[in-house]
Amino acid sequence: MKIRKFELVVVLLFGFGIASHSQTLYIEKTDGTRVDYSLSSIGKISFSSGNLMITKMDKSSEVFELSNLSSLKFSDTSTGIKEPLAFQDKMLNVYPNPTNRELNIDLPVTVHQKGTISIIGIGGNILMKRQITEERLVILDISHLPKGIYFCRYNSPGEVKAVKFIKQ
Repeated sequence: MKIRKFELVVVLLFGFGIASHSQTLYIEKTDGTRVDYSLSSIGKISFSSGNLMITKMDKSSEVFELSNLSSLKFSDTSTGIKEPLAFQDKMLNVYPNPTNRELNIDLPVTVHQKGTISIIGIGGNILMKRQITEERLVILDISHLPKGIYFCRYNSPGEVKAVKFIKQ
């Protein structure tokens, strides 16, 4: 049995409506609580004015302030797999966070492929992009970016991982 897990922050651009998989959005708040959504129950995910809005298929919606969220995680597992989710050892680690000049990106041990590191603004625009090849630590100069909340995303043919960081 094969398990594929995707952790994504900004916008899920694929996967809606695929009924043969168990797909879940995990919203982790800074107070330690977590809200889970089955992706088949979500009609739309949008970001506006520092908020995340989840609109469900039944047209009900819920709004989360981005400043009160520690992470968004997407899981895509084959139907029938009932293993516990273990995200901690597979996430990107960025530091210092918050930062004002350099962002250190510590890639998980599981990442051994060529890929792309992207810095994404709160509006979803890709502001920086860097190709990497088997690097474990990537250091980016982000001093030119304005203060705000950003997302760092690692993308390779088999993985998508992301984390939120703050530029002071």
